[in-house]
Amino acid sequence: MLTLYIDEKTLEGKSVIDFIKTLHAPASSIKVKKIFRELTDEEMALPGFQPTDEELEAWLDKPDIGRGSKAEVVRKRLKKQLYSNSGK
Repeated sequence: MLTLYIDEKTLEGKSVIDFIKTLHAPASSIKVKKIFRELTDEEMALPGFQPTDEELEAWLDKPDIGRGSKAEVVRKRLKKQLYSNSGK
């Protein structure tokens, strides 16, 4: 068994997938399976990175690990800081 990873978002990847589908091989010999992997916080922070909808949903559903603040607490802090800086 051989595993082949193809980026279906590129033109070359799409053409390879189309070619494989036209081979008319028995279903037991060629299987097309979309690989899903969990993204790290570092990968999500990269500029220009466009995750798929499934990757984004999985990343958003991951539990937060370590220290951090809830969004409401951060919003209040930023609002307080914004109002205190606007008077200067």
